[in-house]
Amino acid sequence: MKFEYFRFLLTPVKEPQLPLHGKIDRDDLIAEIFSKNKTHIFKSRKANYGITIDFIKDGVARGRVGKKTTKKLRSSPEEGFTVKDAEDWPGSTIVINLNDEKETGKLREAGQIIAISVNKSAIQSSKKCLRAFAEKINEEIVNKGFFFTINPIPTEKTKFWAIAKKYKGQIQKVTLTYTPPNILQLGSTLEDDLREDNKVFNTTKTQVVFENESGDLDLPEANSFLNQSADYIDLGGGTYKFNLKNGKTTLTSENGIKTETFEGVELSLEANDEKEIQDALKLILGVEND
Repeated sequence: MKFEYFRFLLTPVKEPQLPLHGKIDRDDLIAEIFSKNKTHIFKSRKANYGITIDFIKDGVARGRVGKKTTKKLRSSPEEGFTVKDAEDWPGSTIVINLNDEKETGKLREAGQIIAISVNKSAIQSSKKCLRAFAEKINEEIVNKGFFFTINPIPTEKTKFWAIAKKYKGQIQKVTLTYTPPNILQLGSTLEDDLREDNKVFNTTKTQVVFENESGDLDLPEANSFLNQSADYIDLGGGTYKFNLKNGKTTLTSENGIKTETFEGVELSLEANDEKEIQDALKLILGVEND
């Protein structure tokens, strides 16, 4: 069973209207968004999707994301083989770590991770589906003082420095997009600046652009800012985009999403035993018992 990996973040924002509630804690809002048996219906272009969570224990959750389709079914001979439309929702298993993993020391590897099983026949792009889900969530929490973002985690081959080194001498433009931090706590000056920008400007994302029109942009590996940016983006805290000097090629961290394959995990995910399900979820999320 193959999974693609994303990280979700909740960024503090100023509420557009006078709130009718008390202060909402980030962890409480996460629990509300991913509460058991709550269903989110949303659209991505013309497709209709739904997400529901059916299992939660100690902050690890299992659910289902499905895409609405219609099948043509024929009735029985007694009914004359008439054609009827039947609604179907094929899709994928979704596994979520609601915990930030600060206490376990696995924050970088596993904090606030979403893993979605690959089923291209039903959900062609997990990224587009989850981004549409994030848009729906932001409509629901608009007055609760947070903005919800989901970023893909890049593969080893599509991490920032892997691309920068491979295309050295061909790079015309680099765009770095950051989601203001809420859990990563890397101890970097970049994070400090992003937090300050968020407080001062009420940002939900920040962009930095470097460009050399002749296509000879220099990205020195010893540069502290670039190293902090690479680390932040490679962990799912943002995205990058490289434009090469041929004017046609664009490379982005969103086109190479981290995947992991687990043999035989399907049976454990659907087991009747609660601990077996939880152990399977922890395995997928990278927080299995040492």
